[in-house]
Order: sequence, then structure tokens, then C-alpha cells
Amino acid sequence: MDEYTASHLFDRYYRGTSTEAPSEGTGLGMAVVHQIITAYDGTIEVKSKLGQGTSMIVRLPYIQK
Repeated sequence: MDEYTASHLFDRYYRGTSTEAPSEGTGLGMAVVHQIITAYDGTIEVKSKLGQGTSMIVRLPYIQK
């Protein structure tokens, strides 16, 4: 994905495609994922190279009981 898409990936209702293009999604999925991870004091990072692939790195704190 390009830099613009990666920078807006966690925005609500952002689909990464033209809104005129047919799509099954609403653009909420990654925004919800981001909210859940941050609610648990975690982080999510996107690394992407156009035409090569995308990685998501999720870090959650370890809580010892």
C-alpha cells in the first residue's frame, strides 16, 4: 500500500479505495482494531512497501499475575 493509505489506515470509514468502487466493507475494521489495542495499552505499527507487501506489528504489554 502507498504511504497515504498507510497513514490513514486507522481512520474511521477509510477504505483505501475510491468510494465509488464497489466494496463489501465499511472502513471501520482497522479503526476498531486500533481502539482495542490502544485500550490495552498496546501499539500497532504498519510497515509497507508498495508492490512488495505490508506488515502489521502489534505490541501488547505483558502483565504478570
